[in-house]
Amino acid sequence: MLRKRDHKRQSGAVSIFIVVFVALLVVVTTVSFMRIMLNDQQQATDSDLSQSAYDSAQAGVEDVKRALMLYKMKCASTAPDDVAACNNIRSTLSNQKCNSLVSKLGDYSGRDTTKEVKVNSGDNNDKYEQAYTCTLATLNTDDYLGKMSDDQSAIIPLLGTGSFNQIRVEWFSSKDLSNGVTNISLLSRSRALNKPLLQKIDWPSNRPPILRTQLIQFSNSGATSSSFDDGNNANTLFLYPSSGSSVNSTLLFSSARRNTATQSPSVIYCKDRLNTGSYACTVTLNLPNPVGGNLDSRVAYLRLTSLYNKANFRVTLVGTQFNGVQPEVDSTGRANDLYRRIKSRIEFTDANYPFPEAAVDINGNFCKSFIVTDDRGDYDDGGCTP
Repeated sequence: MLRKRDHKRQSGAVSIFIVVFVALLVVVTTVSFMRIMLNDQQQATDSDLSQSAYDSAQAGVEDVKRALMLYKMKCASTAPDDVAACNNIRSTLSNQKCNSLVSKLGDYSGRDTTKEVKVNSGDNNDKYEQAYTCTLATLNTDDYLGKMSDDQSAIIPLLGTGSFNQIRVEWFSSKDLSNGVTNISLLSRSRALNKPLLQKIDWPSNRPPILRTQLIQFSNSGATSSSFDDGNNANTLFLYPSSGSSVNSTLLFSSARRNTATQSPSVIYCKDRLNTGSYACTVTLNLPNPVGGNLDSRVAYLRLTSLYNKANFRVTLVGTQFNGVQPEVDSTGRANDLYRRIKSRIEFTDANYPFPEAAVDINGNFCKSFIVTDDRGDYDDGGCTP
């Protein structure tokens, strides 16, 4: 009998141990799941706050953009009130105080913008309390930044705060590489010297594009259509990417290059690996004097076209800054206690009147018919009479 009672006591102890173990396991599992749920909820909240703070900063950029457009409009007018408003906004820009430029907008008249500007989301129950705390604008910038898709062009006004006779063009950054790709595919110098124009499908996606670089300039005292027949006023260079450090890094826009019948693309040295913020290809271009003028009395534009591939690019005026060509806006947004700061570049070009990419732009085939005749009636084809 004693043996049976001992056996029952041992069975009861095992049962208690199993119950305690299962209970602990359930508690640990429940706590782990609750912790995962709370972490996911916190991450979702942080993501919402981060996006809301970013949206608030973007709202600040848009308000500064409106103020800059107002500044541009007022400064383009000769009316006394507009001239006074232009000078007032220009003085505000030079002060570099938070949100001071936004205060010049009519819908913020009389409102205190010295601390922060609330972002009205249209919801009375704004749980994120969105606002932008500080916006600053800089008219003059050290460079011009942009990006082009394949066969897309960008036109940059070459307007500096001081004199310059050189511009530096850099293109193809790490942003143009596919995810996980670090190396750049380049032709060797010996192959690049032949400047092969390949089929588009044979041009690797990690190779910098050929850059068509066009200079258009004239004296600000005036220009005629015939003045653009001179290579000093209108010229084009094709920049061909290549490996090898001994190829061109400095080129000259000149009439001699344009009028040379054997002129071909210029081979430019490019790096085969990129650091953050750097560009694969770099070239410095020397600018000639415009016809009938000099470097200080000219109106000049640079037109860049990316061939075979997309490219981010940077243009620098050597020795000076761009004068109001691409203002920079620094904006800090807030949502609850989370802040986001962004920097944006503002384009003054009219989106409703873009520069044309070509004289004729079609999706299908294009056929042209030429007739040489001495009979005027032959020209009347389809109702077209010159």
